Parts: sequence; structure tokens; C-alpha cells
Amino acid sequence: MRYFTKVLSAALVCGSAFLLTSCANAQDIGANVALHQKVTVEPRSNYGLTPDRDPQQLTDGIYASTKDGKWDPDISKRRGHLWTKNGSLTWQHKKPVIITIDLGKVQPISGVSYSTGGGTAGVGWPEHIYIATSDDGKSWHYAGDLMRLSQKNGVPPSTGDVSFRYLTNGLKTHGRYISLGVVQDVFVVADEVEVLRGDDSLLNQSAGKPTPAMEEFVAQQSVTLKAQRRQNGDITAIRDLINKSNLSAGQKSTFEARLVKAAVSTANMDPLPADFKTIIPITDTERDILAVHGEALAAQGFKPLTIWKQQRYAWLPLVNMPKENPPKSPLTKGDLGGFSSSSDMQLKLSMLKNQFRSDAVLLTNASGQPMTVRFTLQNPPQGAQSGWLKVDSAIWTDTYEGIPVQDALMPMAEQNGAYTMEIPAGVTGKLWVTIDSSKLQSGAYKSTFVASGA
Repeated sequence: MRYFTKVLSAALVCGSAFLLTSCANAQDIGANVALHQKVTVEPRSNYGLTPDRDPQQLTDGIYASTKDGKWDPDISKRRGHLWTKNGSLTWQHKKPVIITIDLGKVQPISGVSYSTGGGTAGVGWPEHIYIATSDDGKSWHYAGDLMRLSQKNGVPPSTGDVSFRYLTNGLKTHGRYISLGVVQDVFVVADEVEVLRGDDSLLNQSAGKPTPAMEEFVAQQSVTLKAQRRQNGDITAIRDLINKSNLSAGQKSTFEARLVKAAVSTANMDPLPADFKTIIPITDTERDILAVHGEALAAQGFKPLTIWKQQRYAWLPLVNMPKENPPKSPLTKGDLGGFSSSSDMQLKLSMLKNQFRSDAVLLTNASGQPMTVRFTLQNPPQGAQSGWLKVDSAIWTDTYEGIPVQDALMPMAEQNGAYTMEIPAGVTGKLWVTIDSSKLQSGAYKSTFVASGA
């Protein structure tokens, strides 16, 4: 009996210890484990009366946006123009700004908050606040975009000079280091960053998808998001043309199903490298999207290779409807490129001596497969010197604004009197011809390009 009593007493003591530990953990959950921890920023803050402020102000627990230094959800109690307050850091024309906090040891992480200000004086709100964690400062794991994760906890008002705290408490990760990649135009303003402690069980879970260090990750995200924007824009433009066409309901439904599939593939796009080139088509998925355009044109009666003409500098959208039968259009002063009819397509140039002049013709691949077109020049001018003719392919590239342009000229090398152009499915190529009159004798000449391969 005495032995049993001793065992029972020991069990009660252990139980008490267990209860105390559990209570301590419960109290720690939600605690700010970034408080007073070491902070590094890249680059240094560069705006304000004291631009190079101490990054440690971001984890000192004092909100510069309030009079008492404590966060208050009541907007009326916050002080405006956060970027003028001591305790905040501001950057101008720096994109991205990377804030990294050393938590001292590996911590379970359930949330992050980022306090900032904007709404006036040209200071807006972040586009993205990417979150990544690491146990050792070398191997990083992506945890999410705070701008998206915080939406259920509110968004800043559309107007007014306010301070706002982006907050999520839905993370399930861990790490000793946490890095925020802030992407924002013109000004970045940061006040206080908090990292919320999660349950100890998070220490045994996967930290998330492996990712490069934040600077490289942001660069990858930038080009990937723009590639997604490009493809979604193509899908919208092609869908609009198809819906306005006289195709049957069945044809429209078939094309729509392919566009929906491409939209899903676009949403799940793998990250693209930071040095990605924006030559269109930018990905295999965009090739498929534009192929739908080519097949839709073919279904409306366009020939596989549709050759047409418009003024060489006239605006042309990537997704377009070829003008197969343009009307006669006499040349006007200042317009040295033109056509006479669809059966007599002319690259017409009137030149003085010692000039360079250019003109162009458009070639639409109205099919679902890429096309190689071969151009052969017949009846070249007699006595022409080498270099009198330069032939380029004007290729499509995307732009920062998301507007594709056909401006980049890729030289087409002559091989046995022929030039070769590659035209992706559903794309309109442009043959750009330049004449150097200094290498020709004065006179009138008429030569012919013969296009073949389609």
C-alpha cells in the first residue's frame, strides 16, 4: 500500500508538470517571437530626413503610427504620414525591399503582421508581400503572399492618409529566419513587423515548398506573373473574337474547352527563371492558346497562309483578324508603303539617292501548326551592289505594361537567294524590307518575292 501511494504521488507530480507546460505553451501561442530580434534590410532605407534608419526599429514593439506606440484598430487613433515618423523606415524607387528577421532559434510560426502607411502623397499600398522561412538561413521555404492571405482580415480604405496592418494568422510553418519580400511602386513604408508563434506541433510539419532566396524568388515571381498576365490576356482576346464570329455553337464550345484548359495550366504555371525572355509565344501553353486562334481563323475560311497589308507603322494587336481583301488605297503624301489589291500586294518605295526606306507585309498563320515560309526574290535590280536589300522578321515581344508589340527586327540571312521565316500557329508575322538607294542606280525597278511553304 505504501509503494502504491508513492507511485501515485509521482504520477500526480508528473501530471502537474505536464499541465504547467501545456499552459505555458498555450500562453505562448500568438506571442510575437520577432520582438527585439535582429533585423536586416536590403537595400538600406533611403528616404526622409534621416533616411538610413536603424532596421531594429521594425521589431522594437513600438508602432510609430500611434501616440502610445501600441497598435490600435481604431483608425481615428492613428497618426498619418507614417513615412515622416521616427520608428518607421521608408524606401524610394526600390523594388523589392527585403526584410529578414533572425528569431534566435527555430520557432513554430502561425502568423505575420506588417504595418505600413499610404493612401496619399503618392504613397500607395504593396502589390505583394512574399513570406519565406528558413531553419538555417540557406534553405528557404515559401509560406505565401501576405497581401492575399490578409484579405479576410480587412483591406485599407480606398482613400485617406492612414496606417494599416496586413495580418495573417493562418500560416503553418517554422523557421529561425523569416524573410519578407515587399514589392511596391515608388515608396515602401514599414513600421512594425510581428511574427506570431504557433503550436509546437508545427515544428514537426513540412515548412512548405522549397524556394530560392527572396531576391531571386521575387525576380522569378515578377516574370511568372507577367507571363500569366500575357496568357490570360490572349485567352480573353481569342474568346472575344470567337464569340463574335459566325462559327457554330459546337465549334465555339470546342474552342472554349481548350481555352479553359489553357487557363488552368496558366494558373498552375511553374516559376520562370529571372532571365526569362518575353519572345512570343513565351511558353508551350501560349503556343496552344494561339493555336486555338489559328484554328478558329481557319474555321472561318481563312487560308493557312493569309498575306495582307496595312501601313507599316499601323498598330496591330497580337490577336487580330486579317484583312484578306483590302480595298484599293492610293498613296498619300508621307505614306510610302501601300497596296493596290489583295492579288497585287506591293512593297512600294519612292526614294531619293542615298536614302534608306522600309516597308512591310503581314503574313498570318491561320492554322493550328507552326509554319516555315520561304521567300525567294525574283528579278532583282540590275547592277545592284551588295547590301542594297535588307530583310528582317519583325517578331512579337511582351512589354512591362502587358501590351505585346511587333517591334524587334530579327535579320533574315539570305541562303541561295532565299529568306526563311518561322511563324507560330495563330500568329501574324511581318516581313520587313529595307532598301539602301545608295547601292542602286537611279531608275524604277520591279522585283517579286515568291512565298512558299504553306
